[in-house]
Amino acid sequence: MLQNYRLVWLDNDIDNVKCYDSIAQLRSIVNTIDIFNDIAACFEHIESIKDETLALLVSNKLGEKIIPTIHKQSNITAIFIFSQTDISDNRWMQKWWKIHGVFHDISSVCQALKSATYDYNQSTIAMNCSRPNRLDHDLIYTFLLKEILSTIKFEHEHKREFLKYCREQYVGNSIQLKKVDQLQTDYRRQDAIAWYTHEGILYSMLNDALRTLNVDLVLKMGFFINDLHEQIVTLHLQQHGNQQVAEPLTVFRSQGVSHSNFDLLMRTRGGVLSFNNFLYTDKNRAESLDFARRTMTKYDVVGVLFIVTVDSATSKTPFVNIHMEGEEEQVLFSMHSIFRVDQMKQINGNNRLWQVELSLMDSYKYLSDDSIQHVRKEIEGSTEWVRIGKLMVKLGQYDLAESLYRKILLQTNQAKAQADLLYQLGCIYCIQGKYFEALASYEKVLRMRDKLFSSKHPSIAKCYNDIAIVYGEMNEISTALFYSEKAIEIFEIAVEENPLDLANAYEIIGVLCSKRNDYSNALAYYGKALRIYQRTLPANDPQFANLNTNIGSVYARMSEYLTALTYFEKALEIQSKSLPSNHPDLAFSYGHIGLASFFTGNHSNGLSYCQRALEVAQQSLPANHPHIEIYKANLNCITSQMNDTAQE
Repeated sequence: MLQNYRLVWLDNDIDNVKCYDSIAQLRSIVNTIDIFNDIAACFEHIESIKDETLALLVSNKLGEKIIPTIHKQSNITAIFIFSQTDISDNRWMQKWWKIHGVFHDISSVCQALKSATYDYNQSTIAMNCSRPNRLDHDLIYTFLLKEILSTIKFEHEHKREFLKYCREQYVGNSIQLKKVDQLQTDYRRQDAIAWYTHEGILYSMLNDALRTLNVDLVLKMGFFINDLHEQIVTLHLQQHGNQQVAEPLTVFRSQGVSHSNFDLLMRTRGGVLSFNNFLYTDKNRAESLDFARRTMTKYDVVGVLFIVTVDSATSKTPFVNIHMEGEEEQVLFSMHSIFRVDQMKQINGNNRLWQVELSLMDSYKYLSDDSIQHVRKEIEGSTEWVRIGKLMVKLGQYDLAESLYRKILLQTNQAKAQADLLYQLGCIYCIQGKYFEALASYEKVLRMRDKLFSSKHPSIAKCYNDIAIVYGEMNEISTALFYSEKAIEIFEIAVEENPLDLANAYEIIGVLCSKRNDYSNALAYYGKALRIYQRTLPANDPQFANLNTNIGSVYARMSEYLTALTYFEKALEIQSKSLPSNHPDLAFSYGHIGLASFFTGNHSNGLSYCQRALEVAQQSLPANHPHIEIYKANLNCITSQMNDTAQE
């Protein structure tokens, strides 16, 4: 059962009491059902849903009125016409391709809905495409998350927490709650594959979590991810471990791919492709091709048949042959299997039906890249859960990181570990715009570290540096400079041990100089930081993006907008390769590019980027974050000036 897939039911004659049994049947397929008997209310509801996929069940009479207005919405994937009597004239339906047919009873609707959700599940598995010699940032972060999870010893309490979550999700859904009860009583880790392939809650819930990178749910399901991976590894050794020479294995996977993702896939030819899940493949080419054709016909996607070649004798990536009742043998690959994209060609000259040839690669060898090693070093921590918290910050999931650190802090008695956790919380508060909370955390850390280390220890300097950042955000520049200079004094003593800390301190004092309109000193400090970064960081590290943004800001303050724009665009180019698409740093760059574009006379570009800045900020920052108000003010200013110009 999909978590972010809901059914909207619109019918004049609907009665929740009389339709209780029908609703219960439908909820065995889709957990959330929204019921309306008024077109206007239904339309408003559909318009308000942005992050979930919808199916619409509607009567013939109301369907004829509402479908023309909502058919274009991309998150509506299937429409079912419900009529208990024959429809004499259905010609109006013929031009709306999302309509899956006319259904006369709930049982047939359930079958069609089950088919639609299956198609959706198969066609929305997240793919990461990386060009040759360039790792996709989502692949790096999700691989590291899996790597950390594999080192955690999950206990019964973690399973209980997951079951509690499931019961909260399925309140009032008796069919799904029975499956949760069954999971509680019967689950055994050595049967993980059977539970994954079983028509229970684990398959769709895990795929949903991995597709949307719902890290909170991924962590709750960590016990199952580990169990499933370990059983695949064990069975792989039994099935393929003794093969010295073996025929290459060829398997097939088909799915619908959105046009934008297919364009990205086309540009990946010669690069690599990974799937963010445990990947099912078939040995039957004809059945897989049939699914690709069917998906292409029913949905606005490109049907893709992946042909996967595996060297069974040498492959180190675990996969296992499985037999599902009533079906042919399938092959299940473990999470984050990586494939080289070899050939791509149309099938029968159809530009919406393609064959893509893949070769299984050694994931761990491929992921020994310097960029992933650098991120791995950045998220080092005293425990696996601390590392996950740091990774959440990298992903921009600050609320989850905060919750995780608070939980760990309650379980920690050791003074140094407590100070480290409070320091991480201070960093999160600063990003969230909670400046007083950040200062309180940093000052508490400073008092604790004063007792643990000498006054010239780099850990003390880090506190000074971050306190300087907070005061800078609060525009208390003199106080910020005081702490910044104290940090630099310590970092310069231990520059060989901590060059990046010194570079970061130079960058912070550069920001403070810029805020005081001391532009020459700001650029000088940025130059010092740049020279250290160039010696120590990979070329696409986000720190270069931050520095380019800061340099661009100096030129913007000096009204040299064209020069500023080049630096802002450099920053965005790096961030696009190294950060998730909803990271707040991207909003920062969009906002800068928007303003610089506007002041260079490119008003439409300026408006577009300022709109994107606000959209990303609203997705990734707390609603009361001060940056959101700044983005709104910038957007209003540009809109107002463009309106004034149009009226002249």
